[in-house]
Amino acid sequence: MDNEKVIESVLENTDAAFGLHKVVLDKKGNPIDYIFEKVNKNFEKYTGLNHLDIIGKKVTEVLPEIEKSNFDWIKKYGEVALTGKSIKFEAFSESLNRYYTVLAFSPEKYYFITLFHEISERKSRELLNELQQENFEYLTLNKVITDISKMQTKDEVFHYLIEFISGLMPESVILSLEKIDEDNLRLKEVKGLEKNIVKKVIDLAGVDFFSKPFKIIPEFREIFSQTRLYEHKEGLEKFAKSEIPASIAKAIQKLLGIKSIYTIGLVSDNKYIGNFHFFLRGKDTINQQLIENLFYQSALVIEKIAENLKNKELLNNFLTFYNALQDFVFVVDMQGNIKYANEYAKEHLGYAFEEFTKMRITSLCNEQNESDFREIVNSKNENSEADKRIYECTYFSKDGKSIPIEMIIYRGIWGEEEIFYFIGKDLTKVQLSENKFKLIFNNNPSPMSISELSRGIFIDVNEAFLKAIKCKREDIIGKSSLEVNLYESPEERRNILEKVIKDKNISNYKFNFRTFDSEIRSCLLSAEVIEINNVNYLVSTFVDITERIQLENRIKEINKKLFEENNLFQNGPVVLFKLRREKHYPIAFVSDNINELTGYSTNEIKEHNISLIDLVHYLDREKVIKEIEESLEDPTKVYINHSEFRLNTKDERLTWVNLFTMIIRDDNGGVKELLGYTYDITATKKSEENLQTTLK
Repeated sequence: MDNEKVIESVLENTDAAFGLHKVVLDKKGNPIDYIFEKVNKNFEKYTGLNHLDIIGKKVTEVLPEIEKSNFDWIKKYGEVALTGKSIKFEAFSESLNRYYTVLAFSPEKYYFITLFHEISERKSRELLNELQQENFEYLTLNKVITDISKMQTKDEVFHYLIEFISGLMPESVILSLEKIDEDNLRLKEVKGLEKNIVKKVIDLAGVDFFSKPFKIIPEFREIFSQTRLYEHKEGLEKFAKSEIPASIAKAIQKLLGIKSIYTIGLVSDNKYIGNFHFFLRGKDTINQQLIENLFYQSALVIEKIAENLKNKELLNNFLTFYNALQDFVFVVDMQGNIKYANEYAKEHLGYAFEEFTKMRITSLCNEQNESDFREIVNSKNENSEADKRIYECTYFSKDGKSIPIEMIIYRGIWGEEEIFYFIGKDLTKVQLSENKFKLIFNNNPSPMSISELSRGIFIDVNEAFLKAIKCKREDIIGKSSLEVNLYESPEERRNILEKVIKDKNISNYKFNFRTFDSEIRSCLLSAEVIEINNVNYLVSTFVDITERIQLENRIKEINKKLFEENNLFQNGPVVLFKLRREKHYPIAFVSDNINELTGYSTNEIKEHNISLIDLVHYLDREKVIKEIEESLEDPTKVYINHSEFRLNTKDERLTWVNLFTMIIRDDNGGVKELLGYTYDITATKKSEENLQTTLK
């Protein structure tokens, strides 16, 4: 067998997407692109790309945005093509908006092959389940990195010490450093108050904070580490400028005469560890205890800000995730009011976001759904089954279109508010598919059944099945094939089960079954295993071939008799023939013993298109033609009465024959063909002549 054809067949019939590609390198030998060389039909299915549009083209031409992808596809595949190493991974393609699990390997240098499946639905469900399991509080799609500041190097522990220092002289500024306990984000200690800001910062910093000397230049309001400028970073401003509660700020101004307060958050290894505070004072004396209390309050405020920012980041990630889902997502408060709806819901229900926020979730569905929701809200036990409810309902779009939904409802937290998450899957396609299946199943003229694979218990059967085994539905539903004694022998069931478990399907398997009135019949079984909710079922159909087998046996008997009769004719004196309804009646078929009668073989008759009249002696031709034509013109005639005539033989010997012909007509009485037989009567004719001579 041709190996290439075998491989081609495997690639076209595998359920994996296949792609052969050639890597494109720059002058330095680095992969910068790749070309589509060959793909199979599942490649088109899983990517949405038509092979006619991509073969011979570079991926950057087909998917220009691939270079901006978070996952470097070109680099990853380039390494495979250049090193020959195979890799297996899962990744999300922003260009195609799909998740894939990929196996990539190199058949030869500069080429690579990908075999992959789309796992978008699985990944969406995994992420959604993870969200639900974490109660929507701590999960983010990407690692949350707060906007306070980011580490640049290990020995530069603090990104920023001061973003802004007042134009006043340093002795007019009060500086304090807070250290925050990493475990609970609470104020751990307050270190000193000092008029000499430069001296105190250096004393406090030491080797623990900096590996390089620095100085503060108030006039320029900037900080330098040697020649490096620490510039303001986006997000730092969120922690500064009047973040102290108004009540505390007012008390400070009244008691201390402090004109403004400025706070800088400190981060190490992405951990929030403390703050620098700057106060401009308008008095010569300060209440030490009040300042320390102020630092403590300030730390709590900044902690709250950090928490809010984190929650906001989480929320943004949630919204991004929800909007990417191809399912309905609603956030609903405990009274049933919609607080949020994702893009899929807006697109398929036709409402704007502002319209949703003025609606109750039950306004989208019917009265029964309203009752179900009240039951959930009234359930107070957080560990009860009411925390997670799955049921089917119907939503109605703005234009009145009904959409069947499978709804999952979870309790959760939205910010600090207890809410419900309504997550629904559109069942329109599922129901359409189910209806099509039911239509095909119930109206199929062939017997069909659905049964549990392991136990053989019938779940459903169609009318043709009931008719075939001669029973009622209640006689078989819920019972096993062994219970109803369906198989001629129990071993038949075991043989079928072993084959199905091994191959996952079975096709045209011949076996005998028993009807409810104990008749044994034969059939050809085809079946396939399907999995529903982790249970294997067998979908089966069969064709009753009992009558066909009986007919085949009858045909065998007839063929046997025909063979015997044919041998009788072939080895006997009678020549069989079939004539076409044309001029001179060409011979369409003649038995092999024609050679003994005329000297012509069957091949010669066929090659030279010899007709019946060609074989009739010229002295008898007119008579034979007249006999045939007169009979054909009479629609009541079935047989032609021929008189004896002479033949033209190949060796020109005198031969007399008798001819018997039957007329085969169509439904309208027209002549289709002539069938008949003939045999040699020369010896009889000579005997008659001798007898006549003797009598004379």
